[in-house]
Amino acid sequence: MDVVSSNNQYDIIIELVKDHNVRLIKSNELKPSNNTTVSDSICAKATLFHKILDEKVGVIVKEFNYDKIDWIKLANELVLVSCLVHDHIPKFQGIIIDDDKHGKKKIALVTEHIEGKSLNDYKANNFEDLNEQDKLKIIKDLHIVFTYVHDMKFMHRDLNPNNLILDMKKNVYLTNFGFGKVLDEGDEKATRTAGTLNYSPPESVVNIDEDDQEIINLVTAKYDVWAFGCIVSLLYTNEEPWNTKSNSLISKKLKDKAKFIFKEANITNEAIKPHIIKIIRMCTEVDSTKRCSMKDLKPILDEMK
Repeated sequence: MDVVSSNNQYDIIIELVKDHNVRLIKSNELKPSNNTTVSDSICAKATLFHKILDEKVGVIVKEFNYDKIDWIKLANELVLVSCLVHDHIPKFQGIIIDDDKHGKKKIALVTEHIEGKSLNDYKANNFEDLNEQDKLKIIKDLHIVFTYVHDMKFMHRDLNPNNLILDMKKNVYLTNFGFGKVLDEGDEKATRTAGTLNYSPPESVVNIDEDDQEIINLVTAKYDVWAFGCIVSLLYTNEEPWNTKSNSLISKKLKDKAKFIFKEANITNEAIKPHIIKIIRMCTEVDSTKRCSMKDLKPILDEMK
């Protein structure tokens, strides 16, 4: 069951704030930074701003368009970011619930700003700025944080290079929990397809409604495992999953349960190549019941130096 229903959405958000001891931040507590808008998010119907909190903390302010808020998604995201405390997740600072100058409600989530670049930025330069130790550290740290997220009975559902930020020391941070889900009734969750298609598993596109528009499936934490395998493949083969920009072609491959193909020859680190190949294959097993969990990968990763 999702965190909120369609009734009393605003009041339920207020209750979640109280239940999870979320800090209420006033808009006037935030000061402008040298940067303004970071990016616009169509899916979240939100705009991201870089601000300063408490005179020193750089934060990202995810400000929602109140008239277009998806309350269920907002409630799930609020629960996730307020519960998840980890070295590889930006610190959640609090929520803004204000009236603007026109008397209209304003809601925004405030999260620590990580100074650095996304993995997608590194990809644009063919990962030339990442050495072998950097790549190994990324996948090991990413494995650690996802093991934690899944142990907390949450799933991210949108692991892709844009949502991974590397700070100046190449430490990786998992960001953007807008598609996250709370697994509060076991390990399976009914959900509409979300996330980035070429990092999504086959079970995300199985059931299509009669209008051929909405896709509703039962997904598990294995959703994230597939995407983890895709990230490993990207880092070590320097090619996007499925090696195509055609969403229709990717969707067809997923619906047809095609085997995930990657160029093993592109993996040049001979010392860990067998381990990398094994990880990718274990993570991209088409049958999710046969796909590994994050914990299954630990012995392999521990062997990699």
